[in-house]
Amino acid sequence: MMEIVGSRTHYGRKTHVDQHAMIIHPMNPELFIIGNDGGVYVSQNAGLTWEHSDNMPITQFYTCEMDYQNPRHFFRWHTR
Repeated sequence: MMEIVGSRTHYGRKTHVDQHAMIIHPMNPELFIIGNDGGVYVSQNAGLTWEHSDNMPITQFYTCEMDYQNPRHFFRWHTR
């Protein structure tokens, strides 16, 4: 498998392992878009190569703690 990450091409590497979403374009079955903990990846050749969209200013919150005495108070946010 060959993967394109940004402007670099990597052979034998896969996309991030924890997949959350996948879209296959209904008019172009070669176009895949996947979303995972590593970001968004696009393939225009049915998964043979992948381009990593690493210019998106997003993060994933996976846990937080709250004050049970006052549930409006959140603290200790954890992100990836």
